[in-house]
Amino acid sequence: MNLKWLKKTPKHEREAFKTRLLANHDIFELFKEILEEELDTVIHTRRSLKSYLTQNWAAYQADRNATERTYQEIIDLLPIED
Repeated sequence: MNLKWLKKTPKHEREAFKTRLLANHDIFELFKEILEEELDTVIHTRRSLKSYLTQNWAAYQADRNATERTYQEIIDLLPIED
């Protein structure tokens, strides 16, 4: 679990908070699946032939790269034990 989830939680509440997070594991797993599907779409569109034909290719690629990075950061923050 990413420690950022507990960082702003008072020390005396951390165990209870961690238990609540783990109790909702199925919701976080579903959310992770959704985000991974969206990430796959972004990766696919960034590498498609159509993307190379856009007039402002560099800006489009920068946007896709930032979107890809953002999805990955959110996925990494999810409180899922691998």
